[in-house]
Amino acid sequence: MPDVEDSEPEYVEPVFQLNRPEQYMHLSGRSVCHWHKQKTKKTRPRGPYQHSFLSSLMDRGFSGKEKPVVLSSIFRKAVGGLEVSAVSSSHPKSVTCMDVHPSENLLVAAGDKLGNVMLHNFHTSTTISLENAHNTYISDVRFFQSSVLSASYDGLFKIYDLETSVGSVLLESRTDREAITSAFLNADSSCLVAGDNIGRLHSFDARSGFQHVSVSGKLHGGKKITRLHTHPYQPYLVCTGSTEPSVAMFDLRNLTTPIVKLQQDAMITFVEFSPLGDKLLAISKNDALLIWNNLHQMPSATKPLTIKHPIDPKNAFTVPSRGAWYPFHEDIIAIGGMKRDAVDKGCLPSRPVDFFKASTGDKICTLYDSRATTISNILRFH
Repeated sequence: MPDVEDSEPEYVEPVFQLNRPEQYMHLSGRSVCHWHKQKTKKTRPRGPYQHSFLSSLMDRGFSGKEKPVVLSSIFRKAVGGLEVSAVSSSHPKSVTCMDVHPSENLLVAAGDKLGNVMLHNFHTSTTISLENAHNTYISDVRFFQSSVLSASYDGLFKIYDLETSVGSVLLESRTDREAITSAFLNADSSCLVAGDNIGRLHSFDARSGFQHVSVSGKLHGGKKITRLHTHPYQPYLVCTGSTEPSVAMFDLRNLTTPIVKLQQDAMITFVEFSPLGDKLLAISKNDALLIWNNLHQMPSATKPLTIKHPIDPKNAFTVPSRGAWYPFHEDIIAIGGMKRDAVDKGCLPSRPVDFFKASTGDKICTLYDSRATTISNILRFH
């Protein structure tokens, strides 16, 4: 069982249940690891709470006058029962991206630095490598129905039919210098958006076999789009991070002018909307998590809440660090990192997964795995 470092008072028995996924995936170097909740005696739920911490408060008629149970205490108990149940180390080089199948939650697609795309089945402990994937760094993999989509720095965007094992090219760059750097399906899965290294956004119609329907002009001053994410409920809203450095939001129906553009001090390596779409997380190369709360009220001059989060300076951003929002909740972020004080003292393990409260920046708890040899750059709840 992993060690959990508490940063708040001793656990208080909750008066309601928090709906939470009890498993998550992370990668550490060449390995894809599956964590799961240790089996315990089942207890009867204390209330009919099906969706979120917020809905449970609403069901109980919380008026704001009573003092609520500390969320971090509940969450520490959930995380404290997680342990690594399986590790797949099939990739010859560092894993660069990962996606969990939306219905088969023990089926994981992962890409690596050499262009391999592999399917890891943690239920059967098997790994399958997709033939003739790419020849260099995989920037993104996505499940879509019975297919896997992959984007690479070789300028190719491909789709693989998992039933026939047949792959086809959806987009091929015109020159060797063009690379697909990020891709994501929109809210209603009708469109897939991909970014490239010269600041353009590509749109693919998922309803017509991912036909390439449009490409924007050079956004972000023609600088590389490092990461993009579509809003979970607004199908035309997309957020991008770049090496300009800046964070911007665009309407896919009008890509000439950003809805909002926020200049930053360092290159942005990751952006992602929160599960309900009211917050935005960005990660910059200067070891900072940037969080914008209340996006619907956000003017362009809004400064983000900044959380300094140490990354190993010798291995910093070999694979860009990507955080993860806790599903069904707007206020918890998980990210892997480097615990420098542990390194300085010669203590192990030194590469934890930290959980933060997005609204305040406070650390909730820390999860350790003594077998982790590198930073857990990519996390996925499932």
